[in-house]
Amino acid sequence: MLDGEAKPERSWQDIIAEAATASRENNLERLADLRKELHDVLEKRNEALRARTASDKLPAQAKTA
Repeated sequence: MLDGEAKPERSWQDIIAEAATASRENNLERLADLRKELHDVLEKRNEALRARTASDKLPAQAKTA
């Protein structure tokens, strides 16, 4: 796979399940890769939640103004 190609995004639950296996196998390199993947997935999820929260607040603020 080329660096510019995006991998399909997995759920954080899938990443955690794979990390548990890598941990049992003492595969520290794979664990490091999974930690970064998990961080990226959770950051995207948090950004989406923040954006949704911000858009939910805007109409309410407009009504009170």
